[in-house]
Amino acid sequence: MTLSSGARLGPYEILSPLGSGGMGEVYRARDARLGRDVAIKVLPEHLSLHPEVRARFEREAKTVSSLNHPNICTLFDVGREGDKDYLVMELVEGESLAQRLAKGALPMGDVLRIGAQIADALDRAHRAGVIHRDLKPANVMLAKNGAKLMDFGLARETGMAGPGSGSRLSAMSQSPTRAAPLTTEGTIIGTFQYMAPEQLEGVEADARCDLWALGCVLHEMATGQRAFEGRSQASLISAIMTAQPAPVSQLVPLAPAALDRLVSRCLAKDVDDRWQSARDLMHELRAIGEPGTGSVTGAPAVARSTRRGASLWQAVAVAAAAFAAGAALILLLQRGEPDVGPFVLDVPLPSGQTMVGGAGDIALSPDGRTIVLSLRDSAGVARLWQRPLDGKPATPIEGTEGAVMPFWSPDGKSIGFFGGENLRRVRLAGGTSQVLCRAAGGRGASWGANGDILFTPGAEGPVFRVSDQGGTPVAVTTVDTARGEIGHRYARLLPDGRRFLYATLPAKEGEHEIFLGELGSTKSKFVMRADGVPTYTRDGWLIHRRNRLLAAQRFDPGSAKLTGAPIPLFEVGTLVGIQATPTAWCTEGGLLLTLNATSTRSELTVRSRGGERLQAPMLVNSMIDPALSPDGRRLVFSQGTPTSTSSSGWNLWTFDLARGLASQLTFDGSGCFSPNWSPDGREVVYHSNVAGSYALYVKAVDSGAAPRLLFKPDGLTINANDWTRDGQYVLYSVTDSKTAEDVHLLSMDGSGRTRPLLTTAANEDGAKVSPDGRWMVYQSDESGRTEVYVASFPGLGSKRQVSLAGGADARWRSDGRQIQFVAAGGATMGTEVRLGDDIETAEPVSLVPPSGGFRWWAGTTDDGRFIFFEPLIGSREFQPIAVIGWRKLLESSK
Repeated sequence: MTLSSGARLGPYEILSPLGSGGMGEVYRARDARLGRDVAIKVLPEHLSLHPEVRARFEREAKTVSSLNHPNICTLFDVGREGDKDYLVMELVEGESLAQRLAKGALPMGDVLRIGAQIADALDRAHRAGVIHRDLKPANVMLAKNGAKLMDFGLARETGMAGPGSGSRLSAMSQSPTRAAPLTTEGTIIGTFQYMAPEQLEGVEADARCDLWALGCVLHEMATGQRAFEGRSQASLISAIMTAQPAPVSQLVPLAPAALDRLVSRCLAKDVDDRWQSARDLMHELRAIGEPGTGSVTGAPAVARSTRRGASLWQAVAVAAAAFAAGAALILLLQRGEPDVGPFVLDVPLPSGQTMVGGAGDIALSPDGRTIVLSLRDSAGVARLWQRPLDGKPATPIEGTEGAVMPFWSPDGKSIGFFGGENLRRVRLAGGTSQVLCRAAGGRGASWGANGDILFTPGAEGPVFRVSDQGGTPVAVTTVDTARGEIGHRYARLLPDGRRFLYATLPAKEGEHEIFLGELGSTKSKFVMRADGVPTYTRDGWLIHRRNRLLAAQRFDPGSAKLTGAPIPLFEVGTLVGIQATPTAWCTEGGLLLTLNATSTRSELTVRSRGGERLQAPMLVNSMIDPALSPDGRRLVFSQGTPTSTSSSGWNLWTFDLARGLASQLTFDGSGCFSPNWSPDGREVVYHSNVAGSYALYVKAVDSGAAPRLLFKPDGLTINANDWTRDGQYVLYSVTDSKTAEDVHLLSMDGSGRTRPLLTTAANEDGAKVSPDGRWMVYQSDESGRTEVYVASFPGLGSKRQVSLAGGADARWRSDGRQIQFVAAGGATMGTEVRLGDDIETAEPVSLVPPSGGFRWWAGTTDDGRFIFFEPLIGSREFQPIAVIGWRKLLESSK
């Protein structure tokens, strides 16, 4: 039984499905009487025939209606429409704890806060004589106003409401007024991974089974791993009955010892050895989260050692909340290397601003007193902001719209950045930004005292040098394709202004190799393997990150040799995505800045013109580059693994929009991107670096045949743009060091002939040919800003600008009468066109408003639906943090 949009249950109009489970289907609905959206849970028809299932459904209604608590989902109504039984509940906006855990472990402050809220909700239920019996992450919603405990479908009433409810098994089992169990003795009720031993034995369980489940949930929130696992149902049950889970501190070395003890007591096999009430557990979680009790809320803890040879992973209690972030930082900086610490402090962002999305989007001034960040506003526009660390407010830097990856001049008076497909600089005192050279997709830059700027202009290729006054870039490294390298990036000049560190971009998924180069020399020396380029301090330390661990090690630039063992400093969040780079540092005043981030995940959304979401998300994962099939029935897109730290690890997938089925299309995991459909929808053309460098491939969609190599440019970065409707051409773009990004044509007649189409000094990309094959839209930065243009095809005799204030990602509506594109602010725009011997274009109008952040646009269906991949709220969060007194960690290792 699936209810369609517009169906009615009493006074409630069904809007869209929200989810389903064994005990019901859940829909978003509109209460016509009160004018509010609600959640409706409907018992499936095939289950309503069973008296015991209907009894359980009615039990849930009675159970939830007896509870009134801010952390418990509120029941509004219960009803029956024909043969359909339904509950009307509070609509909780947000994501489930299970969805959040799919991105990894939670920060320790969130673990303690959410855990205390769940315990508080359980205490309310237990005092009302209700045991949940199916507490798990999927039954906890994370809303703006806190956690919400949901789905009491397996709950049972004990008839023992009151302060002592649920404290002793004997009292529970002897209750003369309790409702009869919904199952016979020996039947298992609940979800295996979170079930207490007594539940698995099928005996009557009291409220302490919920405390066991909460212990499992706390363990999973803190570590990102389930407390009990098994390859089969039998081995899982055996683990729960006999094994002890790994302590939280073993998996998360910085976790407070008090949390270890709390979780261990929750998971005691003997119910009498567990916590005896949810209220006691709630108070204990709140106590651990208070400053000075062995944990930190809102900031990671820093590790130290108490004696030589002792573990550096003993947790230090850090009361970050005791400091006002700005004033405290500058006070400690003025004192030089502080006597106190180490301390970890969040650096607040301006209201309404978020980090653009990369660790390279923050830079610290040479004197360690100001940071510059690339931030995005609610309209999706990025610009640079400077924030003094003395408590003064952050201010935007004029002339830096679209800027990313900022870096400071040695004198601290200017900022370099990538923006508008160029490498630029701007003076902090004011004035317009200056273009230094072309850089279509920068991958890090460093400004030396001798006036050299080292940078990587694109996703691949060597490191280049250019004067800080501008000019022609010169390569200073050589990419060794024989070793599997496809590029060098994130160069960092050392204090002498000659030597520099840089990272290789491997063709296959793996760690970066770090090399030491020297200006004027063609040879580089291998240093180490790490996640991104390390930072060198003036007194000889190399600070680097591998996986989740930040460490320091002695380094001699003369020999490029590391000496001594790495000294762990602290744990940081794993940065996911191809911009997984190191961070900004200052070592002179004892300040260290870094970023924490979670994984990148998107959801497939369908919107109407005007931006209304038409249905619940159909797919959630790490997804980019969606393209809609010619018949509008399927998507093809690139999907990465949760731990991908480079362009590798991404394969193509297809998704059937009608059936909701996703299927993997490629399996080489070597950076498969930019898929485009063939005219008949049977194949896709895309680019991949499976052979060690990027090339175009074609893959049949409904066949297991291996992809076939279509075209491989000689040492150039390539990107598939389009496959013309008549099947004659594939359009692709390549990046050339002299003419930037250009559009070329590849003949599909089997000859392999190619020819340039757009080869100007500007960057041109994203070319799409009209359905009649006579016109082409593309994007270019020839005006100094990326705009959308339309030109005749294949000869470029006529040309017209389409967008008015910035635009990209243009395509044709299926009837060829409208050009659609994404404006600079993130809105999806449409321009009506009249085609003939010439082309006439109307003024662009908004089709879908901006979402408040970047989103991937798949296209528009014939019935006017717009399909996007939109970032999952909270799925990629970057937060600057400062570590005061980090050198004390080095002292403690002696």
